[in-house]
Amino acid sequence: MSTKIYNGFVLPKMSLDQLHKLVLKMRERMACIHDDLYHERMASLCCGILDNYTFQPTDVFLKVLKEECEYFNRFKDPLDWWPMGMADTILRERQRKIKQTMKRDPVYDFDCEMVLIPGKRKIHMLFYAENKAYYEMLETFPEIQEYPYWDNTDPPDDVTRKQWRKRGKEWDKALSAHRSEIPSLCGFTADLVVTGRIMPRVPQILASMPTFEQRVEHYAWKEALKQVFHSQETTESTKRDLYFKALEHLRTDKGKAMLEKEKQRLAKILQPFYTKEDLLKPLKDRDPVCPAEAKNKEI
Repeated sequence: MSTKIYNGFVLPKMSLDQLHKLVLKMRERMACIHDDLYHERMASLCCGILDNYTFQPTDVFLKVLKEECEYFNRFKDPLDWWPMGMADTILRERQRKIKQTMKRDPVYDFDCEMVLIPGKRKIHMLFYAENKAYYEMLETFPEIQEYPYWDNTDPPDDVTRKQWRKRGKEWDKALSAHRSEIPSLCGFTADLVVTGRIMPRVPQILASMPTFEQRVEHYAWKEALKQVFHSQETTESTKRDLYFKALEHLRTDKGKAMLEKEKQRLAKILQPFYTKEDLLKPLKDRDPVCPAEAKNKEI
């Protein structure tokens, strides 16, 4: 059985008080990352809700909303909700499902924790986070050094065979501290962030929103891909191949013309930017932004 520890790190031997201070410092910095991730995702969701409500038929919008978040099936009219409330509910429901199913989902999984396994000369650490921003923040701590190990391929170029074998023995010893060899039972776990406790802040959501140009580009690609897909019969087995063929088609002159046409159409429909009122007003109370023919267009 091969050993693969890609999320391994090592800390110098230190007192419990020193370790506690380091963990508190890590929590402070990781909390900032968590806050940014949350508000970036909220901004994306709010934009998606407002944009899709603008250019999709209402029945299509509601169908997609209820499929994405079953929670809204409980309400007679989800349009009574305001976009920021919808976005926060979608985000928290997705995070709840991640914990239930244990499926990976870096877009919504903001958890970050570590397992510390003290040894005689150093402390081995396993770091768990789906989002790379946490790993980037980890690099700002000079006390923490990368210390991965695997035995299924060659070691890194900057580590000798002798050093690599020694490292493997260290990890074997660390992970055999408990007969189960479960990391959390071999050491102790420290949560670095607490998800589900952030209150959304409107100014930060607005500041994190994609630009008008980015939104137009994004939806133009989606709508153009739909047009290519709908022009051909698809099955589950052929869907993947057709997707890549559709991407290739959109890079041809004909495909580029289709994209440009979609961009021009969407630029006339989408609201250039959103305000606090847009985030907090119930969807059903929104003034129409797009022409009636665009709202009723079958997509």
